[in-house]
Amino acid sequence: MSDPTIEKLEQTIALLQATNDRLDQIETAIAQLTKPAPKWLSKKDFAALSGKSPATLDRWRKNPDMGLIEGIHWQKVGGEIEFNTEVMTHWRDNLRSPAIHSDWLRDRAASMKKPGRKRSA
Repeated sequence: MSDPTIEKLEQTIALLQATNDRLDQIETAIAQLTKPAPKWLSKKDFAALSGKSPATLDRWRKNPDMGLIEGIHWQKVGGEIEFNTEVMTHWRDNLRSPAIHSDWLRDRAASMKKPGRKRSA
């Protein structure tokens, strides 16, 4: 005959171990979600990330009314198109408010200037 107190303790220990394992899995998943995306992604990879087709990205890039700027939103490297993940994500999130995106780009550019350095005339 076994002691019911010991059985209860063993069950509690097993439950705690299972909970700890699950917490490890959750922490790993959170780390993946909060991991910064690469700055530039290929058209194919950005299409997968954004849920848009490469053809849609090409249409947006080629349509001047969409406001995508070469060197800021996208670039051509070795004949391949790459998209800036941070800029494109902000652009997409503010598609209905282009002024918000324009202001953000201006502020972003200003924050990237090196302090103490004057522009030459």
